[in-house]
Amino acid sequence: MQYQIGGSLSASASTYIARQADQQIYAALKRGEFCYVLNSRQMGKSSLLVQTRHRLQAEGYRCAVVDMTNIGSENITPLQWYKGMIKDLWRNFKLIRQFDFKSWWQDEADISLLQRLSQFIKVGLLEQFPDQQLVIFIDEIDSILGLPFSVDDFFALIRFCYNQRAVDPDYCRLNFALFGVATPSDLIQNRQRTPFNLGTAIPLQGFTVAESKILAQGLDLKGGDADAILAAILYWTQGQPFLTQKLCQLVAQASDEAVSIAPGKEANWVEQVVKDHILQHWESQDEPEHLRTVQNRLLNHSASAGRRLGLYQQVLQATTIPAEESPDQTDLILSGLVVKQDGQLRVKNPIYRQVFNQAWVEKQLGRLRPYKASLEFWLASEQQDESRLLRGQTLQEALDWSQGKRLSDEDHQFLTASVECDRQQIQMTLEAERARAIESQLQQEQQTTKLQKRFSITVSIAFLIAVGLGGAAYQQAQTTQKQTELAQASEQKTLESNIRALLSSSQGNMDSHRQLEALADIIQAHQQLDHLQKGADGLANEIQATLRSNVHRMVERNRLTLGVKVEHVAISPDGTQIATAAADGSVSLWGWDGQRRWQKFNHQAEVNQVVFSPDGQTLASASADRTVKLWNLQGKVTHTLSSFDAEVRALVFNAKGDRIVTSTNSHKVQFWTRTGELINSITKTKFFTQSADGRYLANNYKGHVIQIRAADSTLIRELPPAPELLRIIRLSPNGDYIAATGLDQKIRIRTKNGKLVSELPGHGALIRDMAFSPNGELIASVSSDKTVKLWHRNGQLLRTFKGHQATVWSVTFSPDGQFLLSSSEDGTVRYWQLNNPFWQRLGGPTDFLSQVAYRSDGQQLAAISPSHKIYRWHRQTSTTFEAVPQVTSPELGGPLHGLAYHPNKPELVTTDRGGYIHIWNADGSLRTRRSTPSRLWSVEYSPDGHQLAIGSADNTIQRWQFDDQGQLEQAPFQILEGHQATVRDVSFSPDGQWFVSASLDKTLKLWARDGTLKTTLSKHRAAVQSVAISPNSQWFVSASEDSDIKLWTASGQIIQTLPEHQSAVREVAISPDGKWLASAAMDNTVKLWQVDLSSSTPAKLFRTLIGHDRAIRSITFSPDGKSLVSASDDQTLMRWNLAKLLQTKEEEYACRWISNFLKNNAQGHQHRHLCPPL
Repeated sequence: MQYQIGGSLSASASTYIARQADQQIYAALKRGEFCYVLNSRQMGKSSLLVQTRHRLQAEGYRCAVVDMTNIGSENITPLQWYKGMIKDLWRNFKLIRQFDFKSWWQDEADISLLQRLSQFIKVGLLEQFPDQQLVIFIDEIDSILGLPFSVDDFFALIRFCYNQRAVDPDYCRLNFALFGVATPSDLIQNRQRTPFNLGTAIPLQGFTVAESKILAQGLDLKGGDADAILAAILYWTQGQPFLTQKLCQLVAQASDEAVSIAPGKEANWVEQVVKDHILQHWESQDEPEHLRTVQNRLLNHSASAGRRLGLYQQVLQATTIPAEESPDQTDLILSGLVVKQDGQLRVKNPIYRQVFNQAWVEKQLGRLRPYKASLEFWLASEQQDESRLLRGQTLQEALDWSQGKRLSDEDHQFLTASVECDRQQIQMTLEAERARAIESQLQQEQQTTKLQKRFSITVSIAFLIAVGLGGAAYQQAQTTQKQTELAQASEQKTLESNIRALLSSSQGNMDSHRQLEALADIIQAHQQLDHLQKGADGLANEIQATLRSNVHRMVERNRLTLGVKVEHVAISPDGTQIATAAADGSVSLWGWDGQRRWQKFNHQAEVNQVVFSPDGQTLASASADRTVKLWNLQGKVTHTLSSFDAEVRALVFNAKGDRIVTSTNSHKVQFWTRTGELINSITKTKFFTQSADGRYLANNYKGHVIQIRAADSTLIRELPPAPELLRIIRLSPNGDYIAATGLDQKIRIRTKNGKLVSELPGHGALIRDMAFSPNGELIASVSSDKTVKLWHRNGQLLRTFKGHQATVWSVTFSPDGQFLLSSSEDGTVRYWQLNNPFWQRLGGPTDFLSQVAYRSDGQQLAAISPSHKIYRWHRQTSTTFEAVPQVTSPELGGPLHGLAYHPNKPELVTTDRGGYIHIWNADGSLRTRRSTPSRLWSVEYSPDGHQLAIGSADNTIQRWQFDDQGQLEQAPFQILEGHQATVRDVSFSPDGQWFVSASLDKTLKLWARDGTLKTTLSKHRAAVQSVAISPNSQWFVSASEDSDIKLWTASGQIIQTLPEHQSAVREVAISPDGKWLASAAMDNTVKLWQVDLSSSTPAKLFRTLIGHDRAIRSITFSPDGKSLVSASDDQTLMRWNLAKLLQTKEEEYACRWISNFLKNNAQGHQHRHLCPPL
């Protein structure tokens, strides 16, 4: 079998793989549908074109292929382009003998070029072939993007041909199919003229195993199974056509060399082929060119390449990136490097992941960084040359560029140093200006004093002279007053500049995850506002907003700074003291407030671990100097255990505190008395762990096996070997669960019997430590990727904490489970507060959340996602909901779009794109299912719960009735027409007398209770996404993609427009008392508005709530109005505590938060007197 790498395969090629797209485009063209295949390069588009053309021609279709690269795109005029297009059609349809092109062209010289093309289609094609179906294939359509003129008219002509079918049946015989590397919006942006909203997009996926069976015929290697080899090839390529054909050819070449493969080793052998012939020195082996094509597409246009690289970096790090239609995502997909999968962006295949890895991204970002030269000079000076640091606008541009990218440590250090240097320079400049102003004022005052003395001496001189001097003194006094005023104005300007510098520094520090410094900066800026005279309202508002945002986002509560690698941190059983072990051989004891009580250097090498005894009265430290030391709380060594034959890596006290268990680099776990007598040993094991209750031990055995033991080392059971080479294991507090991680950077949770509970994706680098929470439900992990991650035991990632500047070595929970402490190579221990008093983040979903709703009793929250899942969170306490949701997936239907709770019962209704209506019982079981032929969007119960109103993609509103037994009837009792596009939302007035609908046609419609249309409102400039009616039924509010929120009277008179959001507003909600309005938008913010219709400004922005990392699609108030819940593309809900948000005095709260840091940390000393004693 001959594999073909690159180029179009002929219609008879034996290695052509028919995919689902082949049947889709063939059937669509047979139905007369305009089709387009827009995908990344080397995905087999041209070969698909060749095959489809061949099939249609075999059935009597007459086809022509126009390759746009043949017409050209550079140094070409519209006349040349259109004439070249028509001539290509003339030649391809073989009209040379029967149609005089030259004469016809001359005859049509007096009409436009587009009209000539239109006339040629009519006269030259449809009339010349009156009985045949015609298909025009246009390849490389993206070539038009290089034209120096617009060809929107050309696409409008395709739309015209489609619409003309209703007038002239001949056009039913004509069809088009477009192929290229672009998006419809790249090709034509005018939605009114585009043909793409009338056409059929043909998705082109990689080869599946079933589709590509024929390729196995050429993979005949001695000893190897061809199907297994093909499966291994497809693993590496994920069916990417070019790479699949290339790898098949490489394998086939090996068969010519009589290579032999051991049975069952096919995957390993293929992996070696990939490494040797594709990955290793890939630039030189990339022939024919493919990987460079991907690279060039990604790096094309340096102005936007940085954003694409930042986005790809997030995908590469397994960050959840919901797929959306943003330009950067589109460019990334068209590069071929990533694909949409289950609503998320994923790296397309393992080859791409290894070629375009983190090191490659950092290298490219390094080349693109706008401060490249400055950074290199700064590093060359060993970070001493401050003249190379960025300042002013250059610094701000660099900070903007760095957002969303994982940069190197050097980048972060450089930018952080630049921010600090810029702030200090501004401060020094302002102080100098202030000093000059004061000095000038002092000089003027001294001069005035001299003049007054002269005046008193000469007062006896003639009256006229005295009068003259008096006048001069008066004039001088006036001048002095003006100079004083100027000096005061200069001082105010200086003060304002200083405040702006602090604001910028705070924002930069927060973005760089230096939260405590950011909070100190903004507190100082807020305090200096008191000395600023009136006229700076805008600055004051920005300061207040930043202070509030920082307060709401704070998770780092305090920090210990040692200045040297901190190997380990431990907390005393009563939570009042902290012990640290450091690489400089020191052991330190600290109060919880961060005040160091003592530091001792009794060890002769780095200290690997430190632990408290169960009674909290003794510390034990394990060191690379082959000793264990016991300390009292005053810092005195009470005993040294020195009978070790290797470095001591870890240790723990038993439950009674009278024994110590250690592990060493000689692969021994040993049991000792406190006086150093050896009790027992376990060999061939490198590390161990103990349950918090002291009843169980677990150790690894020969790398892959976990052994469970009693506290006295008696073996209880041995778990089956793990697939990975184990590095760390941890037992839950009661010993029921085991967490283990290895070199694959994943965390696997098993029961004590070995059953796998969950597999956590882990980190982007090696995991260094793990810890269970005191209740055993949560797991914290730390890594060389500088992050701390918090997981639920079921595998759900709850939180990622960023701030460390180097590898994080250890992590531990506080005894009350409210804090995490982590120690790092950056020389710090950081306190992370797990519960935020302002909001609770609820996770669990694996896709973005499109709708959220509260049950009427407030005891349950529900959210839906396009991945066909319903998530329910149950209330846990008066202020929190359980972290892990109950998940339900309907058996039938498409992506879920509509969600609503019954106003009086604990039942739930959902609607979906597949046309299904599902009603669910309180326990999650299905109660009722109905289906319709339409794609359904929003759903709403009537106030009495007797009806449903459903917005549909067929531009209608369906009204459904419940019968006397509470069952939904079989069909809608009323269908309301009038909208010209999908109905995205419907809302009933609480009095039940009217309802309003919102549509993508940019309008709102008000309907009477019986379904009579009352009025149509068309003030929005884009699609209307959401509508909500006030509790008193007197007014309502709408939200649109035009970024505006509009308030209306019940009769449809506009009250106010609120334009504060920066992008499309997806949903609005009104509080139960009607005093508050909330809006959720694609700008990642929630805005809270205070409503008073009796005021001249009915709605005023009260708060902007920042917490989500991505666009927010839905929002709802709790039934009691005390909380607000938002649903986001970041796959989480955030439940905002409105009472806490409204009552908190931000500056006082901030001072309480940061007080220990200011008091006890050297990094906080410059702000030590910032806050008054609390």
